[in-house]
Amino acid sequence: VYKGISLVFFQKYIEINNLENIKIYGFDTFEGIPEPSNDDIDIHGLSMKDTFEKYKINKESSNWNNSSLDEVRLNFKDNTSHNDNLILIKGLVEETLLKKDNLPDKISLLKLDTSLYEGTKIELEVLFPKIQKGGIIIVEGYFKFLGVKKAVDNFFSTKKYLIKYKKTLGRAIIYL
Repeated sequence: VYKGISLVFFQKYIEINNLENIKIYGFDTFEGIPEPSNDDIDIHGLSMKDTFEKYKINKESSNWNNSSLDEVRLNFKDNTSHNDNLILIKGLVEETLLKKDNLPDKISLLKLDTSLYEGTKIELEVLFPKIQKGGIIIVEGYFKFLGVKKAVDNFFSTKKYLIKYKKTLGRAIIYL
């Protein structure tokens, strides 16, 4: 979620198109990027653990892309005219996605931006089945973080979907 810029963008789209009953879910630690695994290496071959160590506050949190829940809510409120459809879930996605009460029933647009292997892997496992026909998945960091690429490639290796890669934007887009 970071500062909530994408959430504001999605809300603006909802407002401009007069869409109703659309919820926006944002899952984040709201305490920075958590500790990476050994699978998390950037495109330059550097372990992301080194970056985490540089910004770490404690084992679970860091100042690396840290944006508080209150900061995100305020940014959303200041830049949109409706805030009753925003649902923010705090915690590691590896934990929060395992609670059914945290999940939407259906997803039309899924944007993944956890930057890490484990987070991307669980997001795909849990949220992919909820994506509706005609839905879209945007995977940020696909070309920047090898753990993200590994999670996506492993997940889709047995599935037949059109995947378009936008290397200039550093993301993969999957159309269902």
